[in-house]
Amino acid sequence: GLVKQAADRVSDVILRSTRYGMLHDDRDAITNIIQELGSQPGVQRIRIFNQDGRITFATGPRDSAGAVESRTPGAHIYPGSDGNRVLAVVKTIDNSPDCSNAACHAHPAGQRVLGMVDADLSLAEVDAQMARHQATLTWFLVLAIVLGDLAQQQIAEAENDRQLIPDVVQPAALCRLRSGVLAHNCRGSPTSGSSPLATI
Repeated sequence: GLVKQAADRVSDVILRSTRYGMLHDDRDAITNIIQELGSQPGVQRIRIFNQDGRITFATGPRDSAGAVESRTPGAHIYPGSDGNRVLAVVKTIDNSPDCSNAACHAHPAGQRVLGMVDADLSLAEVDAQMARHQATLTWFLVLAIVLGDLAQQQIAEAENDRQLIPDVVQPAALCRLRSGVLAHNCRGSPTSGSSPLATI
C-alpha cells in the first residue's frame, strides 16, 4: 500500500545518499549525511546497523554507537510518545560487486547482507492533512444532504400548489386569442354563448 511505498522511498534515499561514503569508508561523510537527513521535518531518527546488529551511525543522542539491537526488515506504524503515529522503516543494506571488491573494506562476495538502515518518520503532518480532507468531505456531504432535502421540499410544495389550482386555469387548459377577443376554450369554461371577458 501507500505506507510500504513511502517506506521504500525513504530507505532508498538514505541508501543512495550514504552509498559513496560507505564504498570509500568515509565515516565523517556518512555521519554528516545522516545528520543532515535526520534534521529534515518529520524525520525523528535514522540509524545504520552493521551485519552484527550494532549501531554504527545514528542521529539521536540516545542511540549510542556500538549498541546491539535486533531489527526485522519491513515497515510498521506505532504510536509515538507525543501521541502522533510514527512510521518505522527497516531495510537491509545488500552486498554488491562494487562493495565486495572495494579495496578499503572488502566484504566477502558470499555475504549477502552488510547491515540495515532504520528510520522513524513522524506521520503527524500526514494525519493532519487527512483530517482536513475528511472534514472537507464531511462538509460537502452535509451540504449535499441539505440541498437534497430543500429540493424535495420545493418539489412537494409545488405539487401541492398545482393540486389546489382550479382545473379551468391549469396549464393544460389552453386559451386562444381570436379577432381581438379573449375567448375561453378551456375545459370547464363558460359556454360559447357567454359574454367575452375582455376586448383589446
